Amino acid sequence: MRKFTKSALVLALAATALSANAQDDLLAGKPIYTLGEAKTWTSTNDATYTFVTSDLEKLVATPTNTANVYLFPEAGGGWNTDANKEIGIQGFYIDLGSSEGVGTVSTTWEGAAASAYSIYLTDEEPTPAILNTTPTYSASGLGQFTANTAVLPEGSKGRYLVFQGTDATNWGWGVKIRSIKATAPADAVLTTFTAAPGIVALGEATDMTLTFKDQNGLDIAADEVEVGVSDNATYADGKLTVNSGDKATITATMGEETLTADVWVAAAPALPVASDIKTAVFTNTVTDYNATAGWVVAYNGGAVNAGTITFPDGEVAQEFLNTRCVFFHNTATTGAWNGNIKPIENGYRTLHMDVFGTKDCDGVIDFEGGFSVPFTLEAGKWNSVNANIADRETLNNMSIRFTEANMCDVLLANIYFTAAYVEGDETAPVLEEVTATAAETTITLTLKATDDLSADVYYTITVGDMTYTTSGKSGEAVEYTVTGLDSSTEYTISVTAGDGKNVSEAKVVTVKTTGMPDAPTPTVAASKVVAVFSAAYDATAVPAFDAWGSAASMTTATTENGETVLLFNNYNGQWGGLVNLTVDLSGMKDPKYLHLDIFSGEAGSVSVAPVWGDATGDTPNQAVATAAGEWKQYDLALTDFGYPDHGNSVIQLSLTNSTLSQFALNNVYFYTTASTGIEDVAADGPAVVNVYGVHGVLVRSNVAASEATAGLAPGIYIVAGGNKVEKVLVR
Repeated sequence: MRKFTKSALVLALAATALSANAQDDLLAGKPIYTLGEAKTWTSTNDATYTFVTSDLEKLVATPTNTANVYLFPEAGGGWNTDANKEIGIQGFYIDLGSSEGVGTVSTTWEGAAASAYSIYLTDEEPTPAILNTTPTYSASGLGQFTANTAVLPEGSKGRYLVFQGTDATNWGWGVKIRSIKATAPADAVLTTFTAAPGIVALGEATDMTLTFKDQNGLDIAADEVEVGVSDNATYADGKLTVNSGDKATITATMGEETLTADVWVAAAPALPVASDIKTAVFTNTVTDYNATAGWVVAYNGGAVNAGTITFPDGEVAQEFLNTRCVFFHNTATTGAWNGNIKPIENGYRTLHMDVFGTKDCDGVIDFEGGFSVPFTLEAGKWNSVNANIADRETLNNMSIRFTEANMCDVLLANIYFTAAYVEGDETAPVLEEVTATAAETTITLTLKATDDLSADVYYTITVGDMTYTTSGKSGEAVEYTVTGLDSSTEYTISVTAGDGKNVSEAKVVTVKTTGMPDAPTPTVAASKVVAVFSAAYDATAVPAFDAWGSAASMTTATTENGETVLLFNNYNGQWGGLVNLTVDLSGMKDPKYLHLDIFSGEAGSVSVAPVWGDATGDTPNQAVATAAGEWKQYDLALTDFGYPDHGNSVIQLSLTNSTLSQFALNNVYFYTTASTGIEDVAADGPAVVNVYGVHGVLVRSNVAASEATAGLAPGIYIVAGGNKVEKVLVR
């Protein structure tokens, strides 16, 4: 344990920058070939794939390719398994045109990535026999959805660059690469600068370890970098001294690149109020409720448990550097960090924690079992976080967590459980009538209860099988908004108020959410349409949905006027699609289009793509945007999705890359703008027409335009309606 003689401490941050001098891609525009003859194989789901040059050309596309090229199929275990040997080597090579020096080779992958691969450089046109030689570079242990930059040995050179995946991360999907880029050897550019330790005492000289890395992640020698510091600090002989202020800055300069690391000065955390503490988890040693905690650093990504620090007057804090996830527990009272905690049985109301961070970011206090409490850190100050656990029967695995993008240095202090209720309180709060205001997918409740002894009141809100909790001061009104509801739906909501021990009788309110507006009415004639989901074209059966392993889901919703639409939930960052479609467009004239109407309560976008049953490659996605609270119509040319190369059979409609948490679709159909005769009468003229034979004999009188030629024998007919006369060929 380190003890400081000053009442402040400093957290140092890491700084990262990208070089502005991007290197040219040696592979752009160069010919690319299969290594050996092209092979075809059938996957376990009966899809057929061929490893051909036209697919490989995607790998050097500009900008970065977003489709996939299979390196080897689903048999797994690398190219040298018996199943894949039977198919044959699935490597490729690129002709640079002349012998070139190569410094780096960068690859991007789909979830089905190569966990290992090899790179070869040669001046002779390669054959599969090259795989029996020593590679120029080998990588292993790679993960899914990764981008990997291989730094080749100094002096690596050749006309042909050979790439060979040798193992898979995903046995169910084989190996899929998306892009490859190579650059010539280049001078190092400073791109990453870190300073450690993260904590120094104010006014005291502290030995610092400064780390500098180039664009390839390689170390740069310290004597190549000039280090500076802001006026309120000094840096000499490897020691940093911060003399004053709330923040100091270290700079690192190499050539034209200068990076900075901000350094925050943190005052000691405030002492907890002893009467607030029911059970201490980790608190200051100067209180009567002092306790020490056990810590487990997880998902560390370089995280370090830097130990306990003590300030002059006894305040303590626990330091973690580059934090992703930290489990914590009180070794005496709450058992192991994966043991059960029983808030109701133990009389706990909240878990309190003070957090100091070096970044403005979001985090969560997480309890295993699906209960998390989000919080926001303001950099350079102590942030008080409270998790309401009064209604939780059992909790386990207490932890503080950040996403990878939000990882930072943190201090934790004053972690304790508060008492659930005031001793001697035997009377439930008095809950006033609950009022509710409905919106399309939300209901906002106004709650107010008064308790005779407790300063705080805890509300439990029940909507169907969902339960929500909130709290407020006794006698003061609070608002709570229930989100994620269906539009045009009546909900019965029950509310109780408690003081941690006693619970009031429930107040019940019934309220109906407002309706989603109807989607625009389609105007394309039915004879020009093949519908997936649209009541306008009698396609009312709800298509099947597959979340493809994501958390997304699909239900239906009802608009203000009773129209049924497809409603997609929990879609932000997720993926999925309409599946098991049987859309045959072979009888439809060109040009062909995909139409859909999309609605969301927020502005955002989602990518759409028809999945072709006869496809030999991936389909490009097209993004469709939403405007908050209104339907947007899209007519997307099928040529933008690879038609006609992929045939006329559509088996799925993928919905990916969503920035929306919820959106609705209606009027999903394929159509043509080509004239077929009768549909133009139906669209522009009256709904009723007469049908004549080619010699003018009346065949049908006053029939619906959409059914005018249904069931007629093959031949030529004249259809007349209003001011329109059309000649129609019935096949």
